[in-house]
Amino acid sequence: MSDKQNALPNGDLAPYYFHQGTNFTAYRFLGAHRTETEHGLAYSFRVWAPTAKAVSVKLYTTGSDGETGAKALSAHPMTPDINGTWVV
Repeated sequence: MSDKQNALPNGDLAPYYFHQGTNFTAYRFLGAHRTETEHGLAYSFRVWAPTAKAVSVKLYTTGSDGETGAKALSAHPMTPDINGTWVV
């Protein structure tokens, strides 16, 4: 097993090693991650919740003028991935 394969955030081996308890870089697979797409910046979020019936991420946004404080709240339901992992 190489560290590079173990650390792939979207690779097939990251969840496999995570469930074996040998993925020592799970932070690269789980949590929030910023990526660039053809449409600009995008964010993904992955969490391990094997017994959950539903999981959502709540997003607070601020005003466009940069003033502080929560202006809007939106919930983004996550979809179950493999072996108890949820992703949005």
